[in-house]
Amino acid sequence: MGNFIRHSGTIWQPRLLITLIFNIVCIAPSLFADMNIVVSKNAHQGGFTSIKDALEYSQKTAKHDERVFVLLDKGIYEEEPLLVRGHVTLDGGNARDVIIRAKDQGQDLITSAGLFDVQGINFEGATGPSVAAIRVVGGVARVAQCRFGNNDTFIAVTGEQAKARAIVEDIRVDGTARFSYGFVLLSDKNTNVLELDRIAWTNQSDVSPKSFVAVSGERSDLIARSLAISDTPKNQAMGIYAYDGALISVEDSLFQNLHCGIFVPRSNQSPSLVVTRCVGVGNSYDLFVEDPDCTGIVSTCFDEKRIELASEKVFVSFDSPFGAETRAFTLPATDIKEAIDAVQAATALNTPSTLVERDASGNFVAGTITAALTGAASANVLKAGDTMTGNLILDNQSQLQLREETLSGTDSVSLQAPDALPASYTLTLPDTAGTNGYALTTNGSGVLGWTEIATAANTILQGGNSFGAAMTVGTNDTYDLNLETDGTTRMTITSAGAVSTAGALTSGGALTVSAGGAAVTGNSTVTGTLGVSSDFAVATDKFTVAAASGNTAVGGTLTSAGA
Repeated sequence: MGNFIRHSGTIWQPRLLITLIFNIVCIAPSLFADMNIVVSKNAHQGGFTSIKDALEYSQKTAKHDERVFVLLDKGIYEEEPLLVRGHVTLDGGNARDVIIRAKDQGQDLITSAGLFDVQGINFEGATGPSVAAIRVVGGVARVAQCRFGNNDTFIAVTGEQAKARAIVEDIRVDGTARFSYGFVLLSDKNTNVLELDRIAWTNQSDVSPKSFVAVSGERSDLIARSLAISDTPKNQAMGIYAYDGALISVEDSLFQNLHCGIFVPRSNQSPSLVVTRCVGVGNSYDLFVEDPDCTGIVSTCFDEKRIELASEKVFVSFDSPFGAETRAFTLPATDIKEAIDAVQAATALNTPSTLVERDASGNFVAGTITAALTGAASANVLKAGDTMTGNLILDNQSQLQLREETLSGTDSVSLQAPDALPASYTLTLPDTAGTNGYALTTNGSGVLGWTEIATAANTILQGGNSFGAAMTVGTNDTYDLNLETDGTTRMTITSAGAVSTAGALTSGGALTVSAGGAAVTGNSTVTGTLGVSSDFAVATDKFTVAAASGNTAVGGTLTSAGA
């Protein structure tokens, strides 16, 4: 066989043999009787050319509890989904030389249900939704000195039928790799554990993942040490997203250019949080605890300006990672009294330079506390009443509600802006309370004033009036008086007293024309008595008086151009 050694039907290369001897001597001397398999892409060298064939062979022939060593020669192995049972070690020697690529992108590349040890391999290609390069559904898996390229998820610990634990060490994630979640820990019925140690990722692509580590499940324990997670300055990715879980422990880690280093949202199962000696650089938030029931300790970590805590049960001590002064700040908690007393004896007296004691509910025990507020706290408006020196803005049509007396109920009068304004304007109130019966009016420029309104005694009403005296309608200046119907002037009385109409003039009674005469340019019909006190001239062809129509009395000269 030349440069190869055959043992128990297996072909060995000298380099692989040296690696195997090292594992046998240094790790477990009792493995001389275990099964050893070599996989090489060079079919002419004999042995197995695919990892799937090697694993299936070992599962058929290995004895109970027999440990199987599968050593991989250099090359790229495109594999169907692999299932690992029993006690299996998969060794590639160097992750730069050995790549396992998923042939089916829609399925997990490796599923482990036993004792699985993998090292020195680069995994890529499991890019389907919720698909993992390595999924641990039971037992213990140790992944060390490996690299990960494009995958939807690198390692998922999702033991449902049995407890699952993954120990992940010395992992490098390619900067150009695209993924949704790096490491996922889920648990429902069983306690599943994910341990991360010495994990590094610096994003060099234009796409950010959803989260580098995601934890969910009331029995999930995450233990993370020495993480170095760095996204691009777009601040999109989460470092650790802990939806719920039993324990979230993070120490000696760097979170850089992330939307949030560690995020604990509201959940049904609030985790216990222990964060120690971590550094945040360029994050929108270093730590954001949204769950009000989350408990824990955060010590010597982060920048307090980038910490948001909705929980009153998290004790936080702030220590600058660059050696600046150490300060501590806490939120009130039911056990805050014990936490303070552990540092320095608190007192209920108003004694300078001492801590103020709190009761079991977090309330101050001292009778009088004097404090000078600065910054945003001093600018708050008190519910009991306050004086504002600036403008109060109610946005998005919010209302100013004025409620009735408390004993009467909760009905209110509300003031609000229209849904759309062409421009802003200001209404300025009058400087007095006004007079009874006056109305509030505007001058058109926003200045309001009191104006007397017309009363019924001086108003012409629809349907008529009963004034008890003569009614005078007209003008008191030198302007004409016009009477309109349908938007058109029908009669005009000039300031000199002349009357003119725009249409036919019909009289149901006596029509008397005094000085000045009457000028008729069309036909005129009088059904009663027509009395003229001056000359009466008819400019038409005829002037006819019907005996049955009435009388015509002319006090002056009657002239007719016709009959």
